[in-house]
Amino acid sequence: MSGSVKQQLFAPIVEIDRFADGLYRFALNAPFVAQHCAPGQFVNVKVAHENYPLLRRPLSIHDSDGIRRIDLVFRVVGEGTAILAERRVGDELDLIGPLGSPFRIIKDKRALLAGGGVGIPPIHFLFREIQRRELPHFVICGMRNKDEAALAGAIPYETEHYELCTDDGSLGRKGLAIDPLIEQLNAVDPASVAVYCCGPEPMLRAVIRLCNERGVECQVSFEQQMACGFGACIGCSIETKKGYQRVCTEGPVFSASDFE
Repeated sequence: MSGSVKQQLFAPIVEIDRFADGLYRFALNAPFVAQHCAPGQFVNVKVAHENYPLLRRPLSIHDSDGIRRIDLVFRVVGEGTAILAERRVGDELDLIGPLGSPFRIIKDKRALLAGGGVGIPPIHFLFREIQRRELPHFVICGMRNKDEAALAGAIPYETEHYELCTDDGSLGRKGLAIDPLIEQLNAVDPASVAVYCCGPEPMLRAVIRLCNERGVECQVSFEQQMACGFGACIGCSIETKKGYQRVCTEGPVFSASDFE
């Protein structure tokens, strides 16, 4: 599904969860987005009823039932998201979406999914789609501590197809998500797997280097500040081997081969 199919709409909040301090999940009644979105895409949300803050905030889609409901997960990191966190069930969010280019699922390769922090929501959505298609997979999620484990949502991290890492060792394995990813790649033919990753930029850069060195097919989803969300302002551009690319349109999902 391409980000060319998008719409501005007012979506009522039907459920709110506070996972941890400053970490929220909003469930929205947004049929158009639910029916047209794909893993890796996002919506651009107006955080206040007034014109300040002026710029919308891009939020990755954490899940969709394909009919009516979408879930958004965000962390309070500044003034805009702090205002958004004050919304209540029944409030309507002014949003545009779905936006951006999604992950491209490769059917004939085992999927290795790696998400870090608030980069986990699009990986969660991708996991649900891969699970629906009954494709072989292994999921790795890295987060600060056990309080953030709800980021993984419905990913069954008790199974042999999953590993959870926390920075402080309070849940799962102590360490970074890239550590079990390296172990997984060490155990397979590089041509037999495809890596899908979203997380902080240092994590993405490390995964890009790892996969490019080993010749592993890899897609990474970048998170950037965006003013418009559909390519007009070019403020979210990042440098690739093809030149500068806009994260909101050419991305947020890119091939690791686009980078050194």
